[in-house]
Amino acid sequence: MTICYNLSNNLPPERLEMLVSFQRIAEVQGVQFLLVGATVRQLILTGHYKIEERRKTYDLDFGVMLPGWDCYERLAHALEISGGFRQTKHRPHEFRYGTSNWIDIIPFGAIGRDNAIAWPPEHASVMNIAGYEDVFRAAVEIDLGQDIRIKSASLPGYVLLKLFAWNDRPSERTKDLQDIWLLLENYYLAGEVETRLHTEHPDLLELPAENFRNLAGARILGRDLASLCSPSTYAAFSELLERERKAGNGSRLLGVFEREAESRGDINEPFEHANACWEEFVTGCLETAPQG
Repeated sequence: MTICYNLSNNLPPERLEMLVSFQRIAEVQGVQFLLVGATVRQLILTGHYKIEERRKTYDLDFGVMLPGWDCYERLAHALEISGGFRQTKHRPHEFRYGTSNWIDIIPFGAIGRDNAIAWPPEHASVMNIAGYEDVFRAAVEIDLGQDIRIKSASLPGYVLLKLFAWNDRPSERTKDLQDIWLLLENYYLAGEVETRLHTEHPDLLELPAENFRNLAGARILGRDLASLCSPSTYAAFSELLERERKAGNGSRLLGVFEREAESRGDINEPFEHANACWEEFVTGCLETAPQG
């Protein structure tokens, strides 16, 4: 059964209007889509679970399943002609709406080759789309009220896409790791671990009592994430995890997690805390078989 979050009044009116306009055009075009990016965190983590976020977001990111670039061009044209959007010059994935709102569109599906898309006409700008089809299959729903319901990446799907995005451009996307750390530290609540622990994950009751919630949440996030992956996505993801694990103290990923843990101000040994949570997450991923 698909999870549905009831989140009426959780988007500002102008962004809700923008979402509705995009949804209307996508449905007319027969385009399936899902919400991805930071608004997933804002709506589910903060709106539903009341976990405070440190960064706000002001755009909407959509993954759109498309068979080819001709379909993308038709969608882009319809957004401009009938939806009130303006495509940004030199940024073909960005569409402005009004004075201060915009959407980013990430095409995936048959339009891609080898888990990537190359933007026409020059095909020089390449974007990694690994994991998008997996996340689409495991999507949740968000009910925004007023009969507005959309597909959204789940929280484990959100982490998967964030990790691939960071891996694609690690020097530019430190914020992705900050978002992932927020989930790692809070998945005991956001993954509803307490209600699942005894029935689905009784083996984790043996984890150390000290810091149990963080460790159990991170381990189950890893399991939940791995279970939504196809074998090919799992292979690529596992390679990323093993690389960072082998890097040890030199892992750029772990360095960001340590700084995020330290910034809380109430953790005595931030590196040990970050490393313990990361190891539980990696273990959860690698001990879980992918779909298929």
